Amino acid sequence: MLKIHKLSPNQLIPGVKPPARLVTALQEGISKRSDVFLAKCFLKDLETHYCMDLLQDTNSALRWLNRVDREYSTTDKKKMRPFTFDFKALYDNLNPDIVKKAVEHAVMTIYPGWSSKKRKWILDLIDVSLRASVGKYKGKFYVQKKGVPTGGSLCV
Repeated sequence: MLKIHKLSPNQLIPGVKPPARLVTALQEGISKRSDVFLAKCFLKDLETHYCMDLLQDTNSALRWLNRVDREYSTTDKKKMRPFTFDFKALYDNLNPDIVKKAVEHAVMTIYPGWSSKKRKWILDLIDVSLRASVGKYKGKFYVQKKGVPTGGSLCV
C-alpha cells in the first residue's frame, strides 16, 4: 500500500518513491472462515460493550466533528477533551501476545461467566489468525516476523 500522504507537498515530484506498507491479502487466507465467525459471533459484541466510549472513524464521527466546528464557540471547544491516536506503524509494532492478553481482559471484564475452555478456544483461533500472515512475492514466500497482520478479518 503506497503511503503517498506521508510525503510533504514539496516531496511530491515525478519519480518520487513514496513510503509503502505491506498489507497481506488474507481475504482467502487459511483463517478466513474462523476469522469471520469469530468477528460476527463474539468479537463484534465484545467490542461494542468493552469499547463503548470510543469514537470510531465513521461518517457519523465526521458529521459530529463538522457540527462541533460549526455550532460551538471557541470557548466551548476549549472545554472539550476529544483526542485521537494515529500510531505510526501500528500493526507492525503490536505484539501478538499482548493483543491476545487484551482480548482476554476484555472477555473477562464483559463476559465473566464464559468458561475457561471457551476463552481458550477463542484465543487459540485468534492466535491462528495472527500467525496466518504469509505472503508470496516474485515466487518466494515470506512469513511476518513481527507485529500482527493487516488485511485480515480480525485486523481491526
